[in-house]
Amino acid sequence: MVTKCMTKTLYYIFTTQSINGVSGNELRYSLFDLKLNNGNGAIVKKDILLFSKSTERITASTNWLIAHEYGNNTFRAYRISANGLGDPIYSAIGSDHSFEVVANGQGYMRLGPKNMLAVALSNPGTSNLVELFHLNDSTGMISNYRKIDLKHPAGQVYGIEFSPGGNKLFASVSAASSDIFEYSIDSVGRPHFKKDNTLNATVGALQLAPDNQIYFAVNNSSSLGTFQAVEDTTQITPAPNLSGFALAAGTNSRLGLPNFVQHQSNGFGGPGFTFTGVCVGDTTKFVGSSTDAIDKFQWFFGDGSGDNKNNPTPKHLYASAGTYTVSMILTNRCGLNVTITQQVKVNAPPARPSLAPATPICTAAVTLDANTPNTPGLTYLWSTGVTTKTISVSKPAFFSVTNTDTNGCSSTAQGVVVDSRPQLNLGADQTVCQNTAVQALDAQNAGDNYVWKINGTTSSTIQFQGVDTTVPGTFTYTVTVTDPITSCVANAQVAFTVIQSPTFTFTSTNSACGASTGTITLSSISTPHLYSYFLTGPSGFNQQGIDQPTTQTTIGPLGGKAAGTYSAIITDQVSGCTISNSVGVSNNNFTVTPSTVNLCDPPSLKITTTAVSWTYSITNSSTGVITSSNTPFAGGSQTVQLPPQGQGTTVSYTVQVTDNAGCIVAPNFSITTSSPTPLSITSNLCASPAATLTASGGAGYTWTGPGIIGSSSGATISISTGGTYQVTGTSAGCSVTQSITVNYNGPFTPDFTFDPCQNQGVLIATPVSGNFTYRWYENGAVSPAFSYIGQQVVVGPPPYNKNVVLEIVDSQSGCTKLSASKPVQIVGQITASLTATLACDDGKPFTITAVTNATSPTYAWSRDGSTIANAVSDTVKRTPAGTYKVDVTQATCKASTSIQIVKAPVPKGSLAAGYQVCNDPDNNDPKTKTVELDPGNFSSYNWFKNNVQVNPPYTSQKYIADSEGNYRVDLTNVFGCTGSDKTVVINDCEPIITGPNAFRPSSSHNENSTFSLFTFYLNSFEIIVYNRWGEAVYESKDEKFKWNGGYNNNSGQPLPGGTYTYVVRYISSFHPDRGVQEQRSGVILLR
Repeated sequence: MVTKCMTKTLYYIFTTQSINGVSGNELRYSLFDLKLNNGNGAIVKKDILLFSKSTERITASTNWLIAHEYGNNTFRAYRISANGLGDPIYSAIGSDHSFEVVANGQGYMRLGPKNMLAVALSNPGTSNLVELFHLNDSTGMISNYRKIDLKHPAGQVYGIEFSPGGNKLFASVSAASSDIFEYSIDSVGRPHFKKDNTLNATVGALQLAPDNQIYFAVNNSSSLGTFQAVEDTTQITPAPNLSGFALAAGTNSRLGLPNFVQHQSNGFGGPGFTFTGVCVGDTTKFVGSSTDAIDKFQWFFGDGSGDNKNNPTPKHLYASAGTYTVSMILTNRCGLNVTITQQVKVNAPPARPSLAPATPICTAAVTLDANTPNTPGLTYLWSTGVTTKTISVSKPAFFSVTNTDTNGCSSTAQGVVVDSRPQLNLGADQTVCQNTAVQALDAQNAGDNYVWKINGTTSSTIQFQGVDTTVPGTFTYTVTVTDPITSCVANAQVAFTVIQSPTFTFTSTNSACGASTGTITLSSISTPHLYSYFLTGPSGFNQQGIDQPTTQTTIGPLGGKAAGTYSAIITDQVSGCTISNSVGVSNNNFTVTPSTVNLCDPPSLKITTTAVSWTYSITNSSTGVITSSNTPFAGGSQTVQLPPQGQGTTVSYTVQVTDNAGCIVAPNFSITTSSPTPLSITSNLCASPAATLTASGGAGYTWTGPGIIGSSSGATISISTGGTYQVTGTSAGCSVTQSITVNYNGPFTPDFTFDPCQNQGVLIATPVSGNFTYRWYENGAVSPAFSYIGQQVVVGPPPYNKNVVLEIVDSQSGCTKLSASKPVQIVGQITASLTATLACDDGKPFTITAVTNATSPTYAWSRDGSTIANAVSDTVKRTPAGTYKVDVTQATCKASTSIQIVKAPVPKGSLAAGYQVCNDPDNNDPKTKTVELDPGNFSSYNWFKNNVQVNPPYTSQKYIADSEGNYRVDLTNVFGCTGSDKTVVINDCEPIITGPNAFRPSSSHNENSTFSLFTFYLNSFEIIVYNRWGEAVYESKDEKFKWNGGYNNNSGQPLPGGTYTYVVRYISSFHPDRGVQEQRSGVILLR
């Protein structure tokens, strides 16, 4: 059904025929007139054929009927006007609706908001499509073809519907188990899949109702399904309700629903609008519902701003909390002019969460509290996902928390937890074998205070702590480092588990030269667990054993051994700790006497022998390293340079000498190296322009390392990078080498950056690549602010304006450097909003006011992109409508906002230019004695007479005037605009001449026995009575005359009964200028 344009009672009823193979597939219409049949209506035109071979699909607006031909891809658009239906406009676009597929001709087509056209097209088992188009409302042409493939070939796409605002499209696929698909439509008309709702029912048509809900048919159900479309394209509509609307008892739904013209929802229930977002700082979103697709929207938001862009879904940001009267005006070319108003309450957000900008960890975990005042009714959401009021934090990190009140309004705060404690890292726990060398532990943080403990007993108070592995056991090394400036404390510990290493004695007996009569023996074997051993020797000898019990303390003697060097290794099979030794089996055919030549490390060994020609092989019993020569020596002695064994260490060597006859003598000989004063290396990593290393305790230094600048000789070198550096010098006659590992990343210059335009001023220090501690000083303070420790610190809150110095301490080198003092001005995130006084279309100026949180702002204004000259304050006073923009600037921070000023109409009353009353004591006619003054429907009224407010004050719409005067009413409309309507009421009594139409002289009632007239407002009077022949039978100039029915009022000359005419000549007492006037009438004389 479609209303005929410019009428209220004529309706077109369009019908199609079922696609069943026998019908003509005809599209017909009838015309229904609601005025006929005593208001029950009747058909005035019936079943007029438009065309044959139509699909079942039709849709319409009040301006167009859209149909689709069956068997091709042609749309027909018929214009609907006051003159009737126009000729069809053809558009061949989209897919063919083929005769070969019955489902191609079935299903729905929908014309929605913004003239979007959607067509459901099914090829069951192959595809289900929704095809989108655009209808040109002026020409009727259809264009902009887009196709949505539901990717759901089962069933039949059947129902289709738009959301009230046109931001969403829904399509149903009808099957035993049906689906309702949801798509969003972006600003350029592109569809985007949102969700597939699977329903355990057979679903058919979809229909938007006046209550803004979408109803859908559920086959053989006693209810219709419902869902409320969510216009927000970023959100998903809640799941449909299969039993959302109960049908009348005894009725069931099928697949279809009535196909009404109801675009933008309220086609039958009247226009209206809804809104979401009722918090300051949250955009309020309006969704308007019109009476028809041709309606145009205009909005007034109640704070001086509006929207005249024909937007059904405007958005507006209110500057402050309050209750605003929002008006939506709908107009269309058919004369519609409707204003809908609602009160919109915008709520203030809750107070900012009580999260401090910066919270230091100094000794233990800290508790962050989002609501220190314990304001009731709040919920919480931390950036960690926690929803409690408080959280406990033990590590540095940035946090944010959002507090939400019962109105759904929220506020957010950010904060940082900084670790003010010294930074420590002793490494992971270690398990080592007994007598293994371990690097000393470093507590770093040079210049801090240290307390080292081993298993709870204080061991030292310096930065470095040696690790002792000579005794088996578990040893926990703990260190407490205290920052002497902040008193913040850091603790760290590391455990060393020292595993007992095996011990044993390795002995031998001699053998004859050329024979194998010697023995070797392992004795006094001691190990805490099962062990294995491995023996090697000359002539390829090797022997091993595993899983040896701890009770097996001796292995051997093992006989049949030829002269030579034998090695033994014993390994604890649980701990993996290993010890080795060597021993020689000799022939004693000559003598070998080892002696030391140089006890500096590396040592020199002198071999003295009685052999004539010989070679040697020297084995380190601890490491198995062999120093040998296969070149025969002639002579009694030879000096051999051994590899380094370490200063002040004792190592046993097996010295094997073999003569030219193959006889061997292999005594064991121990060397204890001397212990010269070690070299010392002092680093000055804070030196400028480059760090230095200085050696002492010796002479004649040479250096090696990765970053030596310039000469590598001398006591002091310059370096450019960290790494391991080695120096060699002489001390007590020995060449001594010392090394140092330098943790140095090169010279650094403290600096920092910040963003002055954030609500939390974050100072970010550079550099960050080293192991640095950062300290911050405000306005020349001698000690850092307690919470301002860390590479990033938060200052504020804004406004913040102080001079800041950054101190960086290299925790490894101990270097401390200060940055230059830098002014830090944190303005914060500038906010800007605009409010305006009411802008009425009366030529009067309105005022726009900028609201900002900036403390020293500057302002720059523009209208519709053009700068407003000399507008530099927080307000402008203007008269033209348009889009006004303000730029608010402080320092380098800027915020911009705009407001659209739409002129609200001024009230125009409907009083006539003049009215008249007859204010006379003789006038008892209420119709002329007073007059009703009605200016029309407005919000408020105030009546005046002769420029004086009526007393008592009268503020109703209709005023009853009973006297002459100049009347004015001051009017206020729903927008708050005021205007006046005026009229003049004059006292003007028209002459009144009236009387009976019959009398009887013989009547017993005196008033009926004579004929007289009632006259008012006459200055002169004359009456003449005529008989039927035109003869004057009576006349009088007395308004109070009484005619008795006799000739010349002579009762002795009675006139016969019959009809007598009379003429009255008079002059109006209010309008004598009109002269003599006449009034004619007649009276019946009864006898």
